[in-house]
Amino acid sequence: MLLHPRWGVQELAVHLAHDEQRVRKSLDELADLALVRPSRLNSESVFAVSPRVGLSALLSERESQLLEQQRAVTQGRSAAARLIDEFSEHRSAMNSVSIERLTDLVEVRERIEELSHNIQREVLSIIPFTPLDPAGLEASRDLDSDLLDRGIKMQTVYLDSIRNDPTTRRYAAWLTSIGGAVRTAPTLPLHMIVIDRAFGVLPIDPENSAAGALVVQEKSILTGLTGLFESLWEAATPFGVPEERDDRSLTPQEQALLNLLATGITDEAASKRLGLSLRSVRRLMSDLMSRLGASSRFEAGLRAAEKGWL
Repeated sequence: MLLHPRWGVQELAVHLAHDEQRVRKSLDELADLALVRPSRLNSESVFAVSPRVGLSALLSERESQLLEQQRAVTQGRSAAARLIDEFSEHRSAMNSVSIERLTDLVEVRERIEELSHNIQREVLSIIPFTPLDPAGLEASRDLDSDLLDRGIKMQTVYLDSIRNDPTTRRYAAWLTSIGGAVRTAPTLPLHMIVIDRAFGVLPIDPENSAAGALVVQEKSILTGLTGLFESLWEAATPFGVPEERDDRSLTPQEQALLNLLATGITDEAASKRLGLSLRSVRRLMSDLMSRLGASSRFEAGLRAAEKGWL
């Protein structure tokens, strides 16, 4: 069309060996690209625009489109970044509200002390350790005394084995004497504190207290923890009340030892669960074997099962 500006559709079709419909379609595409324009003299014909003008206009339009697309991409990235930041802040806020992870032991102690000063109604504790640290018990006296003076309800479940530790036993007796409620159980699942049923403090790793603690505010978790405590409390023995033997002449501690050993755990693991020394566990087991008339652990297991002790 540049070389033969007077050619029409028919001439172009003949020269290109195309049918006229294909030529008209091509002209429409060229018109869309602003590379051909209708003739002012003849509305039925078109002429080619100078490439300098046509292509420059086309490229300018494409550049404009690209710039607009680039602006849209930039705006999209900015909006996405804002959304990601808002989501991260929201998630962090939610996590910080529901579960707080503390890995430094000093930080754990400070957080527990802070929560303790804000107790309004009650504090429920499960303490599966024996013996307890004498310095820690002494440091707790003032705080526990202050809480009870304020009318705070305190319920604590220790291991039965505190009865064999003079320091912990004296502390439990003192706590009971000033209004605290103390009970003991043969075994306890984990260290736990529930404050006002609004905060729960749990170990990150129940087998390793040095790993830190979790401070929980999630209602569903607190409901479960409170239910666990209440179940253990009902089954526990009030401190100061002598351990009663059941109809098989077993103390709760002896029954717990038999149940633990029946699962196949070692004496060492059983001593940890019961809060007893390895020597005490073996002495208890020796006494049980004697009462069962057994000469080996295996025979003791069989006889215990026959007697309904398991």
